[in-house]
Amino acid sequence: MKKLERLDIGDMKRNTARLERPARPPRGHQWPNFDTLFVGPNINPLDAMDMTGDPEQDADAEGEVTQTAFMQNEKEQLDTYRQMIDSEFFLVVCFQSRAQKEEFLQKSGLEGPGISDKYLDGLRVAKHFGIDVAPIPLPTKKPSLMPRALRDIKIIPKGGDS
Repeated sequence: MKKLERLDIGDMKRNTARLERPARPPRGHQWPNFDTLFVGPNINPLDAMDMTGDPEQDADAEGEVTQTAFMQNEKEQLDTYRQMIDSEFFLVVCFQSRAQKEEFLQKSGLEGPGISDKYLDGLRVAKHFGIDVAPIPLPTKKPSLMPRALRDIKIIPKGGDS
């Protein structure tokens, strides 16, 4: 194991990286905040860690715990993102004719007011057949702003500007 060497104060000031950023973040963004890096509020991964009293061992353990927490949180956020953009959330059932489709919908009880004959809510269909499917709470993405150049465009009605 490599032995740690301390730098003297003068070397530390010269070799220290400086964080330079504009006074304000770009529009629609915010500067990162340690509290927002984890999904749940007030989660500190170091709270569950037991200190041994050996500074070097404790520092190594803190680094491992923090890295594990960041990696776990990143995995959870990626899983949430994958669920949001997953395109394979549908099921297609085909019949030989429209009459067969309508007969199936009528006999199964999936026909009625407020129910489409083409696109059915999978959770509603599962409930109808007595199958328990847990809904997944999906976060919605905030819509991005329209570019400034397109914000004040007015559509000219057919027939001119009169």
